[in-house]
Amino acid sequence: MKFYVFDKSVVGYKNIIKNKSSQDYLKVEKLQDGLICTIGDGHSSDFFTKSGKGAKFACEVTVDTFKKYINEDINNMKNLLDNKILQKEIYDKWKSKVDLDIQKSLPRAFKYNYLKYGTTLLGVLIKADFILYIKLGDGDILLKKNEEIERALLFRNNSIVDSLVEDKSYEKMIFKIEKNNKDISDVIIFSDGFENSFNYYNQMIDSLNNTIREYKKNVFSKYRLEKTYDIYLNKLSKNKSFDDISIIFVNIL
Repeated sequence: MKFYVFDKSVVGYKNIIKNKSSQDYLKVEKLQDGLICTIGDGHSSDFFTKSGKGAKFACEVTVDTFKKYINEDINNMKNLLDNKILQKEIYDKWKSKVDLDIQKSLPRAFKYNYLKYGTTLLGVLIKADFILYIKLGDGDILLKKNEEIERALLFRNNSIVDSLVEDKSYEKMIFKIEKNNKDISDVIIFSDGFENSFNYYNQMIDSLNNTIREYKKNVFSKYRLEKTYDIYLNKLSKNKSFDDISIIFVNIL
């Protein structure tokens, strides 16, 4: 499979004025037989002092776990998901990474404060035979299918954002796995800082469609987009959401 991948991540305006770094993290890995995309959005309250690391760890372990099961067929993968085996592996690996990080900074700690590492998680695995979407917390995964953009996953009906730091949070991960019928042209993954930068959902969709048109138009528009899109994201954050923004566009060729 061939892909064009375009991704950007910018520090939110609220963190810029505090001279703080982004608490988002994204990781993309191209494989011989597929593609993995992940975004973690560390919680932004001043209490969550390690959430940027938590987001990084979440992306890393999701990539590792997807790679472990990359050769499974759709039925075996669905069985792993239905029985929450894959989700629990992500959760357990994340906690192990947090444990090691705490041990480095606080070797004498007898009780670990995982809360400071709180993060959401989005993950996509694209293969020739199937596509897998997984989500915990906010942010979103959208698909462009037959020229229409739609959500890959339904929202969990809850008022509090789900977090990887919660006990047994793997039970709250929502997922969908579907056959790759070659009718999806684009996949877009983004943290909530992007969506919260628009007053209306349709405004966001118009923005996404404009970006997709630009990177498909020609080599010059693609180059211009890659050089200037972070400026656009910085404006979005400053004018509306004030949040970190991370976004991945995948054009399936």
